[in-house]
Amino acid sequence: MELIDYHIHCNYSPDNKNEIRDVIKHISENNFFDACIVAHFEPSRFGKPGIFKEPNSIKPEQFDEYFKKVEKSNKEFGQNVKIGLEVEYHEEFEKVIGKYLKEYNFDFVLGSCHWIRDVIIASIPEDGAPLFKKYKPEEVSEFYFEKLKNAINSKLFDSMAHMDIIKKSATPNYGIFPEGLYEKFIPEVASLLIKNKVCFEVNTNPHAMSDKKSFYPSINIIKRLYSEGVRNVTVGSDAHDMARTGDRMEEAIKLLAEIGFKNICTFNRRVIKPVAISKLLK
Repeated sequence: MELIDYHIHCNYSPDNKNEIRDVIKHISENNFFDACIVAHFEPSRFGKPGIFKEPNSIKPEQFDEYFKKVEKSNKEFGQNVKIGLEVEYHEEFEKVIGKYLKEYNFDFVLGSCHWIRDVIIASIPEDGAPLFKKYKPEEVSEFYFEKLKNAINSKLFDSMAHMDIIKKSATPNYGIFPEGLYEKFIPEVASLLIKNKVCFEVNTNPHAMSDKKSFYPSINIIKRLYSEGVRNVTVGSDAHDMARTGDRMEEAIKLLAEIGFKNICTFNRRVIKPVAISKLLK
């Protein structure tokens, strides 16, 4: 089976040590149909205090170097690994994000909501505790999905990453965080994805979740999105180390086929290129 992975990180994000050359070499040595490197980009964190001493982000002045390194390594290994970003969405920074996305020819832009009310919800549970101690589970769900809906409506992104990442820190902080608390938001999210022609991502990294077989979003939510008419989907390992590149992709792609999805979406210069799942399974 050929793999697709559109969520591979590199050392342009402080939380990662993988050199671009090593990532592309690894991809060249394994059975990938297509892949995309996505550096974290968090413009809302520049100059703003938070739990990190510096933003977990590539800096705009590094974009040219980033492109050159990917292009050089692609040439060296005979690959066409795509150049992408995983952008932290913040309503007040839509114009800033849009400015950089227009200036550079990225292949793929993944949108994320890692921060809610200046508290990170996608790190270790302790980092998210201030939010979860202050608000009830249903309130936090409302905050998160309101931000997610705004991100989709911004039309800045090609796909939305790990759409129920909120469960990662919420579950250990609350003791239980039932899916029913946020399932009610899915029909509207589905409608917005379809309206704005935005994909959703099946992310195969369960991080700290007790159920290591889970995905972001959960299998039930993936099924619900399909039943609501969503058909455009990307897949990503969210790999922060080489060993996880392409991890569980075969499982994710087969699951999507079982649910009824016919294609996985890939991109070139932000133009969608659907790939038939049947082609990958051969």
